[in-house]
Amino acid sequence: MRVGAVIVAYQAPDAQLEALLSRITAEVSTAAVVLNQAAPEEKHELQARYSQLHWQRNAANLGLAAAQNQGITALLATVDAILLLDQDSLPDAGTVTALSEVLASLQAADKPVAGVAPAYRQGQSAHWPGFVRISRWGFVRVRPAPNEAAIPIDFAIASGTLMPVKALQAVGLMDEPLFIDHIDTEWCLRAANAGYQLFGTERAAFSHSLGEQRYTFWLGRKRQVSTHAPWRYYTMFRNSLLLYARQSLPARWKRGDALRLLQIFLFVLLFGAHRWASLQMMGRGVADGIKGRAGPPPFFSGVEHV
Repeated sequence: MRVGAVIVAYQAPDAQLEALLSRITAEVSTAAVVLNQAAPEEKHELQARYSQLHWQRNAANLGLAAAQNQGITALLATVDAILLLDQDSLPDAGTVTALSEVLASLQAADKPVAGVAPAYRQGQSAHWPGFVRISRWGFVRVRPAPNEAAIPIDFAIASGTLMPVKALQAVGLMDEPLFIDHIDTEWCLRAANAGYQLFGTERAAFSHSLGEQRYTFWLGRKRQVSTHAPWRYYTMFRNSLLLYARQSLPARWKRGDALRLLQIFLFVLLFGAHRWASLQMMGRGVADGIKGRAGPPPFFSGVEHV
């Protein structure tokens, strides 16, 4: 199976991107590296060292979805499956091979596979909360049995997910007006509407950075909550409202996501480090979501780490 990786980076430290390139190029046929808002001198040394890869340098920050689409489009004709990666993701050795094997076995069983997602951990933490399914009133975490290669799931973060080219061609590319946040959720739900199924496997693992800080607490069970810079709550809440307006998306996902937003609001209200600024951004995101405003955040020039 020919696997191509799409790596999206924004002001990524050279060492971080180099570690990812070194790890990933050993296991894929090719890769596309998309640099958003790249300075003229940025990453030229890495580009020279990995000149066999496809490099795309965007003078402006086009957002995550647009950058992913650039990379996907560059590779579609030459590979069988595409692995999406953020700059702050790092696969364990052998992960891409494991994902490819699971995908091949599912396809051999005539499963309509939208993608295969790996387990992930936050940084160097060993904690893995499990994959996500949508229940009637919320989201539940599930894990494969010891003898199961993969289990059906409803959505997963894009970074680390291996997607067959046939599924991408049938379902379509990423929703660029969302810019960042819920891009992967929207694609997974759209794939389900088209008759495709997402799978999760614990035979492959990534480290991935979710948020600026992560807190662990007990509420019926061990839970972990990531906190973010205030501006990020704008896109989280706005994009949720934008998706709630889409009749094609399932009501059970909307109920589950609304409960998730309520939990985020309460956590930030009680414990947030930038409480007032974060709450303001949430309110602004809800207002713009109701208005149907998509695209880059209106305060785009002040946004960092998109």
